[in-house]
Amino acid sequence: MDPWEKLKALSGAIAAVVLPVVLLVVGNNFSAATKERELQGKFVELASQVLREAPREETKNLRQWATDVINRYSGVPMSAAAQKDLVEQTALPALAQSVVAPSTQWGVVFGADSELDKAKYEVEVAGPKVGVDGGLIYLRGKVYRSVAVFTQRSDAEDALAKARNRRADAYIVDMASWCPVSVQQAGYRQCSAP
Repeated sequence: MDPWEKLKALSGAIAAVVLPVVLLVVGNNFSAATKERELQGKFVELASQVLREAPREETKNLRQWATDVINRYSGVPMSAAAQKDLVEQTALPALAQSVVAPSTQWGVVFGADSELDKAKYEVEVAGPKVGVDGGLIYLRGKVYRSVAVFTQRSDAEDALAKARNRRADAYIVDMASWCPVSVQQAGYRQCSAP
């Protein structure tokens, strides 16, 4: 065997060992980052609930903690003056609460059919067979999509893994941008802005 063949065989063996390890490390880091971001979002929601109440002397320390959490995790830090006002004299405005702690929904699209009956089969029979329960049908464009909706991205990712056991082309969408407005019809929801 000439040296080039040996080098080729050696590089193939190294790649076969190193590539799965690299993919495992990258996947774990991505998963950990996603879970950390979800946890941060929950803390921001809790902090905004604390700040929703009118300030009182006995809640001053708790309100200080809440403003610190929002400053750290919301991505939009408050000025020192705004933070002081929230701690001492002002409740968090209702509009700001919805901006600070948005309610995001994630959809796992696990079917696309041109006929409603076929989409019903996807959500009623095929989805539950692989562990994707509670699917809904969305008409987007002229296609009936089978979608399982979740409030947590990690739950959607778990469902995606199950859905891909049946359909490799299943994917996750942010429902706020994928179907921002939908109207309930007979047996499905119609997206008005696909």
